Amino acid sequence: MMRSLGHRLQMLIVRSLRAILGLFPDQIRGRAISWIGRRVILNVPSFRNRIDSNLRLVFPETPTAERKRLTAAAAGKSVRNMFEMLDNDRLVAVQDKITVADTEGWRALQQAQAEGRGAVLIGGHYGRFDAVRAALMHRGIEVGALYRPQNNPYYSDEMVHHFEKVGRPMVPRGRSGMRQLIKHLKGGGVMAILIDQKTNLGVPIDFLGHPAMTSTDIAELVLRYDLPLIPAYALRTEDARHFHVELEAPIPHGDPVAMTQAVTDSLAARIRADPTEWYWLHRRWAKPKGNRPSTD
Repeated sequence: MMRSLGHRLQMLIVRSLRAILGLFPDQIRGRAISWIGRRVILNVPSFRNRIDSNLRLVFPETPTAERKRLTAAAAGKSVRNMFEMLDNDRLVAVQDKITVADTEGWRALQQAQAEGRGAVLIGGHYGRFDAVRAALMHRGIEVGALYRPQNNPYYSDEMVHHFEKVGRPMVPRGRSGMRQLIKHLKGGGVMAILIDQKTNLGVPIDFLGHPAMTSTDIAELVLRYDLPLIPAYALRTEDARHFHVELEAPIPHGDPVAMTQAVTDSLAARIRADPTEWYWLHRRWAKPKGNRPSTD
């Protein structure tokens, strides 16, 4: 009962904050959310220290003042992205303003769809990742997504509800979800998958200079069904209101571990280009515990 009450109270706070901030224009609302995010995370020692320790690990030579700046900027952007996940109506409203670069990856996706073949778009918690699906939906390609159910069931239900506004199906991680994922891909569908969360099963893959346990399941899946594996990212424009989507060249088929490393290298390059866009609160380099798969 107490746990359920706690979850309800959490959602009451989230919904109240959304209602208040929803009264403001987009640009002001975005800055306000980022400011709140910085205040919350920087004043919770466990959150602040986790971002700082991850930055120290990856960028050990960064001066203290610059690392503090990166911590504050990453905190604000992370909370803004999390908050905006529950507001995909606004993303749909601007999807016609999201630009898509004419890249090898974009052309490969269009060709696969023209041939009736599925595809996997691979990325991470970098920037406003749902903007990729919104942009492609506007261009006639609906993209589903694999997601991790949240501990708060009320938040999880609302999150999925908003995710579905920019593409279906939404498939939960797990055995039953994998069956849905395979069925959708075999039927010519497209799925978006994020690979930058900790898992207890997999192989150690170099991520930003340090080993991180990473599943090779997605690489094995695209090999089995001969699908393109395309790194995909959405970047905010200079005014921070709209987005630019870039689909990189498909990962060459080959050894699943090498393919997984190539995907991880793609994400790492994006993070090195702008560290503030990644979700540094992940315990990405934590050592696995036990034999049961989990993510954090």
